[in-house]
Amino acid sequence: MISSRRLRFGILFTAVLLTTTFCTGEALAAREVHKLELAKHQGPGQNPYSLFYDIQVIREGPIKATITIDEFGASGYKGNVVTYIRQYKKDSDEADYRDSCKIGYKKFSRPGTYILLGAVDSPSLRYCERFRVELHNFMNIPVRGTLVIEYPGKEDAGQTTGGQGQAHGECDLAVTNLALTGDSLVMVDIKNNGPGEVPSQVWTSSESASVMLFREGKRWGGVSIKVIDPQRNLQKPGGTIRYVSNLKVTGPEKITAVVDYGNRIREADKANNGKVATLGAPAGPPEGFKPRTFKP
Repeated sequence: MISSRRLRFGILFTAVLLTTTFCTGEALAAREVHKLELAKHQGPGQNPYSLFYDIQVIREGPIKATITIDEFGASGYKGNVVTYIRQYKKDSDEADYRDSCKIGYKKFSRPGTYILLGAVDSPSLRYCERFRVELHNFMNIPVRGTLVIEYPGKEDAGQTTGGQGQAHGECDLAVTNLALTGDSLVMVDIKNNGPGEVPSQVWTSSESASVMLFREGKRWGGVSIKVIDPQRNLQKPGGTIRYVSNLKVTGPEKITAVVDYGNRIREADKANNGKVATLGAPAGPPEGFKPRTFKP
């Protein structure tokens, strides 16, 4: 495990690296474009809607995240959007911020374009293996826009076209059905619409993408894709799986299912990653049915 002294040592070099790499014009080989859509903050005591983008840094250099906010919703909004660039120690728990250090930070509360800068130095590459751009919406309204991440990675990694998906054929995971089993358990059908394959890292990495369920807007729990799809049916375009959860619904409840919660997988389309349905509602009369009263 990396010591706090070594992490602080890496932070001290951030300002120097930003000056040298940007002044010498070193190319940021990898470039990713993501369409942003953050739901509004759900209230005091609850987590904000967050997006996470892991990037594969292969050498020293700058990380640049350009965030363009097109829409903040209605007027009278409060709060702010908090953004980070973080580096995580090797073998760290992804949920444990004590195993990470912040190398870039910015918050904002108005539409516009914001640039978040960080830098990766030699100690960081040696002791940290995961780098991530994070966005957390603490506002009382949804936030929409575009995120461009440029970093010292492979030239063919993360190239996208206009924020609508990458140009070289990515997968497209979609929640196609959300319903109840005969035992009133929530089940979720998921499909890879293609045209590309789901990356193998989903099944080989300790940080597999997940399917998350929400009950009346509150997170109930989730499961890794590699757990519910050990045969890798989703990997090929057109592949499907069905996840039957332990969540039992006996009365009308709004249930939400989200695949790739946390945005670990680069996809051609993120808009179909979730589905909302009111489940457990009693069956009503068929459309057009008019009740009749019969006298004995």
